[in-house]
Amino acid sequence: MNSIQVITFVAIALSMSFVKCDPPKPNVDAKCLVPPPNDVDPMLCCKIPEILDSKLIEICATKVYGPESNPSNNQNEPPFAPHIRCVTECILNETGILKDRMFQPMVASELAKKTLGPKSVWMPIVEEALQACNEHASKAKFVDHKACGHMGAFIVACLNTQLFKNCPESAWNNAGKGCAALREMTIKCPIIAPIPSQD
Repeated sequence: MNSIQVITFVAIALSMSFVKCDPPKPNVDAKCLVPPPNDVDPMLCCKIPEILDSKLIEICATKVYGPESNPSNNQNEPPFAPHIRCVTECILNETGILKDRMFQPMVASELAKKTLGPKSVWMPIVEEALQACNEHASKAKFVDHKACGHMGAFIVACLNTQLFKNCPESAWNNAGKGCAALREMTIKCPIIAPIPSQD
């Protein structure tokens, strides 16, 4: 995987721990209350196109992971989580997709059109994903962190989940190990392994 793919799928794994979610309802499928399998590489299942500039990703990663970088607030979270948040926030800030920690879907849409082309088979899927993730983000209640916010990682995780489950047949690998089961899970579960609300 390249750097943005690593950031993307670590962000997906972390994103739900960033959000205060309502406790799962009794009618939620039990399969949605456990994390997805970690032995499936989503990038081998669906060739999701890269929209962000790899040089920008490297610049932000170097900035965050440099020797003087210490974004952690010493809160109860995995030691790498602050770095993932900060790299993601840096990337989205530089592109204008985030402004004052608020998601800017129109900016993301224009960037996707410029990178993929307006007639790309992915564009309708991207537009639908942007709308869905904007709605999810507007309802989410994020745990406060001073160094780097959670909106960026949440948006990256949401967008890639949406793109994955709506992957066009031309980009889908039916032979990939566990791909069908993972896709079925993302379609069935609006939120995977939700974290109960915290006061």
